[in-house]
Amino acid sequence: MLSASKEDLNKLYEVVYDNLIEEIDGVDNGVSCFPSDLTPAYRITTQLGQRVGRLNPQWNDPNPNPTAGFEKAMALVGAEFSDTIDYYGRCWLPARTIVATALAKRSEADPSGSIMLLE
Repeated sequence: MLSASKEDLNKLYEVVYDNLIEEIDGVDNGVSCFPSDLTPAYRITTQLGQRVGRLNPQWNDPNPNPTAGFEKAMALVGAEFSDTIDYYGRCWLPARTIVATALAKRSEADPSGSIMLLE
């Protein structure tokens, strides 16, 4: 289990929300991620919501099994959520702490504060 301060948990919540939950919520509610007067240069068809949608039974499936698709979707989304928390909790957050410490001590590395020493 990851040991983290309340501040780190709040930061982890924010970064997971900003980088996963907000996207899912926006897609689910039909909110475009760019202004409607812009034409995208390409289509994104591999985002999580579309991958989940493809797990629905196909219209011409002779033996549709929506329960099986739903179970696959739960596993897919669960893994995405767990992997996102794992990455931000075990990689991003510790790196952020290293950079924040170096930034706070930058005057020790160089009197001008222009150089940071990453330890």
